[in-house]
Amino acid sequence: MIAILAITACRKKDTPCLPGETCPQKDSVVKSVDVYIPGNAVFNDAPSYASYWKNGKITKLMDGISGSGASAIAIKDTDIYIAGWAAATNGKLVACYWKNGVITKLMDSSSLSAASSIAVNGNDIYVTGNINTSHFNHIAAYWKNGVLTKLTDGTSVASAGSIALKGNDVYVLGSVSGTSVYWKNGQITNFTDGFSAGAIAIKNNDIYMAGSYNNLPAYSKNGVVVPIDISGISISGSPPIGGSGISDIAISGSDIYLAGSLSNGFQEMAIYWKNGVAVPLNDGVNATIAVNGSDVYVTAIDFSGNGVYWKNGVRYKPFVPQDVNSFYSVDIALRLHY
Repeated sequence: MIAILAITACRKKDTPCLPGETCPQKDSVVKSVDVYIPGNAVFNDAPSYASYWKNGKITKLMDGISGSGASAIAIKDTDIYIAGWAAATNGKLVACYWKNGVITKLMDSSSLSAASSIAVNGNDIYVTGNINTSHFNHIAAYWKNGVLTKLTDGTSVASAGSIALKGNDVYVLGSVSGTSVYWKNGQITNFTDGFSAGAIAIKNNDIYMAGSYNNLPAYSKNGVVVPIDISGISISGSPPIGGSGISDIAISGSDIYLAGSLSNGFQEMAIYWKNGVAVPLNDGVNATIAVNGSDVYVTAIDFSGNGVYWKNGVRYKPFVPQDVNSFYSVDIALRLHY
Protein backbone atom coordinates (compact mmCIF):
# COMPACT_ATOMS: atom_id res chain seq x y z
CA MET A 1 0.00 0.00 0.00
CA ILE A 2 1.25 3.48 -0.83
CA ALA A 3 0.29 6.83 0.68
CA ILE A 4 1.54 10.28 -0.17
CA LEU A 5 2.67 13.37 1.69
CA ALA A 6 3.39 15.99 -0.96
CA ILE A 7 4.81 19.46 -0.79
CA THR A 8 3.81 21.43 -3.27
CA ALA A 9 3.72 23.61 -4.05
CA CYS A 10 1.19 21.43 -5.05
CA ARG A 11 -1.97 20.31 -3.27
CA LYS A 12 -0.50 21.60 -0.06
CA LYS A 13 0.52 18.64 1.88
CA ASP A 14 -1.26 17.20 4.81
CA THR A 15 -4.66 17.86 3.32
CA PRO A 16 -6.78 14.95 4.62
CA CYS A 17 -7.28 12.06 2.21
CA LEU A 18 -9.61 13.23 -0.51
CA PRO A 19 -12.28 11.15 -2.27
CA GLY A 20 -10.65 8.62 -4.55
CA GLU A 21 -7.29 8.65 -2.74
CA THR A 22 -5.57 5.66 -1.18
CA CYS A 23 -5.02 6.24 2.53
CA PRO A 24 -3.09 4.08 5.02
CA GLN A 25 -4.74 2.29 7.91
CA LYS A 26 -4.25 3.98 11.25
CA ASP A 27 -1.79 1.34 12.48
CA SER A 28 0.13 0.96 9.19
CA VAL A 29 3.92 0.89 9.47
CA VAL A 30 6.05 2.75 6.93
CA LYS A 31 8.59 0.34 5.43
CA SER A 32 10.43 2.79 3.18
CA VAL A 33 10.28 6.39 1.96
CA ASP A 34 11.04 7.74 -1.51
CA VAL A 35 12.14 11.39 -1.67
CA TYR A 36 11.15 13.29 -4.81
CA ILE A 37 12.56 16.73 -5.55
CA PRO A 38 11.43 18.41 -8.79
CA GLY A 39 13.47 21.20 -10.29
CA ASN A 40 15.34 22.55 -13.26
CA ALA A 41 18.59 20.96 -14.41
CA VAL A 42 21.18 22.40 -16.76
CA PHE A 43 22.81 19.68 -18.87
CA ASN A 44 26.16 20.55 -20.47
CA ASP A 45 25.38 24.28 -20.57
CA ALA A 46 22.18 23.71 -22.58
CA PRO A 47 18.90 25.44 -21.62
CA SER A 48 17.36 24.24 -18.36
CA TYR A 49 15.17 21.16 -18.42
CA ALA A 50 12.27 20.28 -16.16
CA SER A 51 13.48 17.29 -14.13
CA TYR A 52 12.95 15.49 -10.89
CA TRP A 53 15.33 13.81 -8.48
CA LYS A 54 14.35 10.57 -6.80
CA ASN A 55 16.61 8.92 -4.26
CA GLY A 56 19.80 9.91 -6.04
CA LYS A 57 18.73 9.75 -9.67
CA ILE A 58 17.71 12.60 -11.97
CA THR A 59 14.98 12.04 -14.57
CA LYS A 60 14.71 14.62 -17.33
CA LEU A 61 11.12 15.31 -18.38
CA MET A 62 11.88 16.83 -21.77
CA ASP A 63 14.56 16.83 -24.45
CA GLY A 64 15.17 19.50 -27.03
CA ILE A 65 16.92 22.84 -27.28
CA SER A 66 14.15 25.23 -26.22
CA GLY A 67 14.14 24.49 -22.51
CA SER A 68 11.51 23.75 -19.88
CA GLY A 69 11.00 24.17 -16.16
CA ALA A 70 9.31 22.54 -13.18
CA SER A 71 7.51 24.42 -10.42
CA ALA A 72 5.67 21.93 -8.18
CA ILE A 73 4.91 18.27 -7.59
CA ALA A 74 1.98 16.14 -6.44
CA ILE A 75 1.97 12.37 -6.05
CA LYS A 76 -1.10 10.15 -5.96
CA ASP A 77 -0.70 6.42 -5.55
CA THR A 78 1.94 5.48 -8.15
CA ASP A 79 1.41 8.56 -10.34
CA ILE A 80 3.80 11.53 -10.36
CA TYR A 81 2.43 14.93 -11.40
CA ILE A 82 4.76 17.87 -12.01
CA ALA A 83 3.64 21.36 -13.02
CA GLY A 84 5.75 23.79 -15.01
CA TRP A 85 6.34 25.19 -18.46
CA ALA A 86 7.82 24.21 -21.80
CA ALA A 87 9.16 26.50 -24.49
CA ALA A 88 7.34 26.29 -27.83
CA THR A 89 9.05 26.47 -31.22
CA ASN A 90 8.32 30.22 -31.35
CA GLY A 91 10.21 30.67 -28.06
CA LYS A 92 7.15 31.40 -25.92
CA LEU A 93 6.64 29.55 -22.66
CA VAL A 94 3.56 27.33 -22.39
CA ALA A 95 1.93 26.23 -19.11
CA CYS A 96 1.89 22.46 -18.78
CA TYR A 97 2.12 19.49 -16.46
CA TRP A 98 3.61 16.04 -16.72
CA LYS A 99 1.95 12.85 -15.51
CA ASN A 100 4.49 10.06 -15.28
CA GLY A 101 6.65 11.91 -17.80
CA VAL A 102 3.90 12.52 -20.38
CA ILE A 103 3.31 16.21 -21.03
CA THR A 104 -0.10 17.92 -21.20
CA LYS A 105 -0.02 21.50 -22.48
CA LEU A 106 -2.64 23.76 -20.93
CA MET A 107 -2.33 26.66 -23.41
CA ASP A 108 -1.19 27.25 -26.97
CA SER A 109 1.86 29.35 -27.79
CA SER A 110 -0.02 32.47 -28.86
CA SER A 111 0.70 34.00 -25.45
CA LEU A 112 3.19 33.40 -22.65
CA SER A 113 1.99 31.18 -19.80
CA ALA A 114 3.43 29.07 -17.00
CA ALA A 115 2.07 26.70 -14.35
CA SER A 116 2.82 27.35 -10.67
CA SER A 117 1.25 24.63 -8.53
CA ILE A 118 -0.63 21.35 -8.86
CA ALA A 119 -3.14 19.31 -6.84
CA VAL A 120 -4.90 16.02 -7.50
CA ASN A 121 -8.31 14.98 -6.16
CA GLY A 122 -9.44 11.57 -7.34
CA ASN A 123 -9.31 11.75 -11.13
CA ASP A 124 -9.35 15.56 -11.18
CA ILE A 125 -6.13 17.50 -11.80
CA TYR A 126 -5.93 21.14 -10.71
CA VAL A 127 -3.10 23.39 -11.91
CA THR A 128 -2.58 27.07 -11.11
CA GLY A 129 -0.65 29.48 -13.27
CA ASN A 130 -0.32 32.78 -15.05
CA ILE A 131 -1.09 33.95 -18.58
CA ASN A 132 0.57 37.01 -20.09
CA THR A 133 -1.80 39.56 -21.67
CA SER A 134 0.63 42.39 -22.35
CA HIS A 135 4.17 43.40 -21.60
CA PHE A 136 3.19 44.13 -17.99
CA ASN A 137 -0.11 42.44 -17.18
CA HIS A 138 -0.95 38.82 -16.41
CA ILE A 139 -4.06 36.76 -15.77
CA ALA A 140 -4.07 34.65 -12.60
CA ALA A 141 -5.78 31.37 -13.40
CA TYR A 142 -6.23 27.70 -12.69
CA TRP A 143 -7.16 24.71 -14.81
CA LYS A 144 -9.29 21.75 -13.77
CA ASN A 145 -8.69 18.83 -16.10
CA GLY A 146 -7.45 21.30 -18.70
CA VAL A 147 -10.47 23.64 -18.48
CA LEU A 148 -9.38 27.21 -17.78
CA THR A 149 -10.83 29.37 -15.00
CA LYS A 150 -9.62 32.98 -15.04
CA LEU A 151 -9.29 34.55 -11.60
CA THR A 152 -8.48 38.05 -12.92
CA ASP A 153 -9.31 39.93 -16.12
CA GLY A 154 -5.80 40.64 -17.37
CA THR A 155 -5.82 44.39 -16.75
CA SER A 156 -3.35 44.15 -13.84
CA VAL A 157 -0.22 42.33 -12.80
CA ALA A 158 -1.58 39.16 -11.17
CA SER A 159 -0.34 35.71 -10.27
CA ALA A 160 -1.75 32.45 -8.93
CA GLY A 161 0.40 30.13 -6.83
CA SER A 162 -0.20 27.59 -4.10
CA ILE A 163 -3.45 25.62 -4.25
CA ALA A 164 -5.37 23.51 -1.72
CA LEU A 165 -8.61 21.55 -1.92
CA LYS A 166 -11.25 21.07 0.76
CA GLY A 167 -14.21 19.04 -0.38
CA ASN A 168 -15.58 20.91 -3.38
CA ASP A 169 -13.82 24.14 -2.40
CA VAL A 170 -10.75 25.34 -4.29
CA TYR A 171 -8.35 27.72 -2.51
CA VAL A 172 -5.68 29.56 -4.50
CA LEU A 173 -3.08 31.97 -3.13
CA GLY A 174 -1.72 34.77 -5.31
CA SER A 175 -1.32 38.48 -5.79
CA VAL A 176 -2.98 41.30 -7.70
CA SER A 177 -1.18 44.60 -8.32
CA GLY A 178 1.34 43.78 -5.60
CA THR A 179 -1.30 42.91 -2.98
CA SER A 180 -1.34 39.40 -1.51
CA VAL A 181 -4.74 37.76 -1.98
CA TYR A 182 -6.48 34.43 -2.02
CA TRP A 183 -9.42 33.07 -3.95
CA LYS A 184 -12.01 30.60 -2.69
CA ASN A 185 -13.95 29.18 -5.60
CA GLY A 186 -13.01 32.23 -7.64
CA GLN A 187 -14.06 34.82 -5.06
CA ILE A 188 -11.16 37.09 -4.11
CA THR A 189 -10.20 38.18 -0.59
CA ASN A 190 -7.41 40.68 0.09
CA PHE A 191 -5.07 40.10 3.00
CA THR A 192 -4.92 43.12 5.32
CA ASP A 193 -3.00 44.47 8.29
CA GLY A 194 0.43 43.59 6.93
CA PHE A 195 -0.09 39.85 6.39
CA SER A 196 0.74 38.10 3.12
CA ALA A 197 0.81 34.39 2.30
CA GLY A 198 2.45 32.14 -0.26
CA ALA A 199 1.72 28.65 1.08
CA ILE A 200 -1.46 26.92 2.22
CA ALA A 201 -2.34 23.70 4.02
CA ILE A 202 -5.70 22.29 5.11
CA LYS A 203 -6.09 19.89 8.01
CA ASN A 204 -9.56 18.66 8.93
CA ASN A 205 -11.61 21.88 9.02
CA ASP A 206 -8.68 24.21 9.68
CA ILE A 207 -7.10 26.35 6.97
CA TYR A 208 -3.48 27.40 7.46
CA MET A 209 -1.71 30.02 5.36
CA ALA A 210 1.96 30.87 5.75
CA GLY A 211 4.04 33.87 4.72
CA SER A 212 4.94 37.06 6.52
CA TYR A 213 3.48 39.71 8.80
CA ASN A 214 5.04 43.15 8.55
CA ASN A 215 8.00 41.58 6.73
CA LEU A 216 8.64 38.97 9.43
CA PRO A 217 7.71 35.25 9.44
CA ALA A 218 4.10 34.44 10.31
CA TYR A 219 1.21 32.11 9.56
CA SER A 220 -2.54 32.26 9.99
CA LYS A 221 -4.99 29.65 11.21
CA ASN A 222 -8.57 30.25 10.13
CA GLY A 223 -7.75 33.92 9.59
CA VAL A 224 -5.98 34.53 12.91
CA VAL A 225 -2.38 35.66 12.33
CA VAL A 226 0.37 34.09 14.44
CA PRO A 227 3.76 35.91 14.24
CA ILE A 228 6.89 33.78 14.61
CA ASP A 229 9.50 34.86 17.17
CA ILE A 230 12.94 35.14 15.56
CA SER A 231 14.75 36.68 18.53
CA GLY A 232 17.86 34.79 19.56
CA ILE A 233 18.51 33.47 16.04
CA SER A 234 21.90 34.32 14.55
CA ILE A 235 23.13 34.30 10.95
CA SER A 236 26.94 34.29 10.98
CA GLY A 237 26.84 36.26 14.21
CA SER A 238 24.26 38.81 13.07
CA PRO A 239 20.52 38.90 13.88
CA PRO A 240 17.97 38.47 11.08
CA ILE A 241 16.19 41.54 9.78
CA GLY A 242 12.90 42.32 8.03
CA GLY A 243 12.12 40.95 4.61
CA SER A 244 12.16 37.35 5.83
CA GLY A 245 9.19 35.05 5.46
CA ILE A 246 7.82 31.52 5.33
CA SER A 247 7.65 29.76 1.98
CA ASP A 248 6.01 26.47 2.98
CA ILE A 249 3.88 24.82 5.65
CA ALA A 250 3.06 21.25 6.67
CA ILE A 251 0.67 19.96 9.31
CA SER A 252 1.36 16.58 10.92
CA GLY A 253 -1.08 15.56 13.62
CA SER A 254 -1.29 18.56 15.95
CA ASP A 255 2.18 19.83 14.95
CA ILE A 256 2.72 22.84 12.68
CA TYR A 257 5.89 22.88 10.57
CA LEU A 258 7.00 26.00 8.74
CA ALA A 259 9.91 26.37 6.31
CA GLY A 260 11.49 29.55 5.04
CA SER A 261 14.62 31.63 5.10
CA LEU A 262 16.02 34.46 7.22
CA SER A 263 18.39 37.20 6.14
CA ASN A 264 20.81 39.48 7.99
CA GLY A 265 21.03 41.77 4.99
CA PHE A 266 24.10 40.04 3.57
CA GLN A 267 23.43 36.34 3.93
CA GLU A 268 20.35 34.12 3.86
CA MET A 269 19.79 30.97 5.87
CA ALA A 270 17.24 28.20 5.39
CA ILE A 271 15.31 27.39 8.54
CA TYR A 272 12.26 25.53 9.74
CA TRP A 273 10.08 25.75 12.82
CA LYS A 274 8.15 23.05 14.65
CA ASN A 275 5.39 24.60 16.74
CA GLY A 276 7.33 27.86 16.81
CA VAL A 277 10.69 26.33 17.83
CA ALA A 278 13.37 27.25 15.30
CA VAL A 279 15.74 24.74 13.69
CA PRO A 280 18.36 26.72 11.70
CA LEU A 281 19.79 24.81 8.75
CA ASN A 282 22.41 26.39 6.53
CA ASP A 283 22.76 28.58 3.47
CA GLY A 284 19.62 28.37 1.40
CA VAL A 285 16.49 30.07 0.09
CA ASN A 286 13.07 29.00 -1.25
CA ALA A 287 12.72 26.27 1.37
CA THR A 288 9.93 23.69 1.22
CA ILE A 289 9.13 21.01 3.77
CA ALA A 290 7.67 17.50 4.13
CA VAL A 291 7.10 15.46 7.28
CA ASN A 292 6.81 11.73 7.90
CA GLY A 293 6.34 10.85 11.54
CA SER A 294 9.33 12.26 13.41
CA ASP A 295 11.34 12.76 10.21
CA VAL A 296 11.49 16.27 8.72
CA TYR A 297 12.66 16.85 5.16
CA VAL A 298 13.51 20.33 3.84
CA THR A 299 14.81 21.32 0.42
CA ALA A 300 16.26 24.69 -0.62
CA ILE A 301 18.64 26.41 -3.04
CA ASP A 302 22.18 26.90 -1.72
CA PHE A 303 24.49 29.82 -2.48
CA SER A 304 25.95 28.01 -5.51
CA GLY A 305 22.48 27.80 -7.06
CA ASN A 306 22.10 24.05 -6.54
CA GLY A 307 19.39 22.13 -4.77
CA VAL A 308 20.12 20.62 -1.36
CA TYR A 309 17.98 18.94 1.23
CA TRP A 310 18.11 18.16 4.91
CA LYS A 311 16.67 15.21 6.76
CA ASN A 312 16.35 15.96 10.45
CA GLY A 313 18.88 18.75 10.07
CA VAL A 314 21.53 16.65 8.27
CA ARG A 315 22.45 18.25 4.95
CA TYR A 316 22.52 16.26 1.72
CA LYS A 317 23.25 17.40 -1.80
CA PRO A 318 21.10 15.72 -4.45
CA PHE A 319 23.13 13.44 -6.64
CA VAL A 320 24.14 15.32 -9.80
CA PRO A 321 25.37 13.23 -12.78
CA GLN A 322 28.52 14.29 -14.57
CA ASP A 323 26.62 15.90 -17.47
CA VAL A 324 24.49 18.09 -15.16
CA ASN A 325 26.00 21.51 -14.48
CA SER A 326 23.43 22.47 -11.86
CA PHE A 327 20.09 21.39 -10.40
CA TYR A 328 17.70 24.05 -9.07
CA SER A 329 15.18 22.45 -6.72
CA VAL A 330 11.67 23.89 -6.36
CA ASP A 331 9.64 21.49 -4.22
CA ILE A 332 9.68 18.19 -2.33
CA ALA A 333 7.37 15.20 -1.93
CA LEU A 334 7.47 11.88 -0.08
CA ARG A 335 6.06 8.55 -1.16
CA LEU A 336 5.50 6.27 1.79
CA HIS A 337 5.59 2.51 1.22
CA TYR A 338 3.71 0.31 3.70
